[in-house]
Amino acid sequence: NGADAVMLDMTLPEMHGTQALEQIRALSPSVPVIVVTGDTLAESRAVCDRLGVQEYLSKPPDLDALLRAIERALSAPATDEQYMVITVRLPVSILSILNDIDPNLERAITRLCESQSNDESKVQSSKSKA
Repeated sequence: NGADAVMLDMTLPEMHGTQALEQIRALSPSVPVIVVTGDTLAESRAVCDRLGVQEYLSKPPDLDALLRAIERALSAPATDEQYMVITVRLPVSILSILNDIDPNLERAITRLCESQSNDESKVQSSKSKA
């Protein structure tokens, strides 16, 4: 609850990703969800489509495709009439895992977060001047 976006693997230790996705949708029906998975079952894909997953990427994801998916998820309108200012807050543990997968992935996401934060500061600064 309160997340700007969710990146979800379908293979989780305690439950299948579709169960987690159903719980995410129960808590936050409109949060953008990016699924990154090695699960190639058509049934899983159908559940993801039914539950409104924005992006469905196969493992290992192409770094550029993953970054584009994150950017699209974070720039999606919160509603048809309003756009949210998006910030990304990733726990250190997640950044550590990303670094283990690919050091470039951690750096790219960190830069994206910094870019979003700078854009938000500029918007707030221009509003205070007006």
